Amino acid sequence: MRKIYVIVDITTYLPVKITFDENPNCADARMWDWLRGCTADGTLLIFDRGFYDFTEFAALMTTGVAWITRLKKASYRVQRTLTHTPQVVDQIIELGHKRGRAKPIIVRLVEIRRENTWYRYITSVTNPVDLPPYLVADLYGRRWHIETDEWSS
Repeated sequence: MRKIYVIVDITTYLPVKITFDENPNCADARMWDWLRGCTADGTLLIFDRGFYDFTEFAALMTTGVAWITRLKKASYRVQRTLTHTPQVVDQIIELGHKRGRAKPIIVRLVEIRRENTWYRYITSVTNPVDLPPYLVADLYGRRWHIETDEWSS
């Protein structure tokens, strides 16, 4: 058995890059070198929380690669609130401001309420004009549709 990693074009659902790891139980974090090596400036990556590393997030940002992921439990400090409604909270935050191995990074926290559940995303795209809050949630949702039959309908 192997573990497969695929970068998929979210508009066509076609693979752009594919690689394998012989160890089906390998940690996703081992793939950062491969991921950085095959993404160009202007790319928007959407990944799950297996790829959750402040140092790597910052490295992508310095090369012009944007990203979206779900927020794990983490300490952060609100820098500025962009939107605050009963359904949407959109803020610029300093993520990882407490002492740790990684330097803190400035990102955007987008919280979307659907019925009684809040979904929390972080993105390096800090301008909501470039990436509105509901689009952040929609794009992340499409990331999951690729792994299910929902994307083919």
